[in-house]
Amino acid sequence: VTNMSAPERTCASLRFHGDNFIPDEISKILKQKPDRSHVKGDLLSTNSKGIKRFANSGLWQLHARNRPDDNLDAQICEVLSRLTSEVVVWHDLLGKFGGDMYCGIFLQSINDEVGLKALTLQMLSDRGLKLELDIYEGSD
Repeated sequence: VTNMSAPERTCASLRFHGDNFIPDEISKILKQKPDRSHVKGDLLSTNSKGIKRFANSGLWQLHARNRPDDNLDAQICEVLSRLTSEVVVWHDLLGKFGGDMYCGIFLQSINDEVGLKALTLQMLSDRGLKLELDIYEGSD
């Protein structure tokens, strides 16, 4: 019996990034529009003091939809299920652009537990995607 709990919430998104790419090219290859994209040099925001923030590199990002259960495994599968599973397409894409599956994990306590199924890890591996984990500590 374990006393470990699940994180407060999780999020997953597929990201491609680089200095010299056009997000529309990735959309065309994957036949999917991103939830967020920009090219290097795009104006991202202007704060209340008029200071502008520009993109340091290009980005193409597809987020998992919000899930009431915050199941990271299901979030990753949901993102990948919206895209092709053809390995050659992924290898060509990753040969041109840096890409990863970004996962944010927001802990309730320092002893929270998150796991991924072997099939999910295989899906990431088959596509050549790096798993990038960003873990935020809860307030214990």
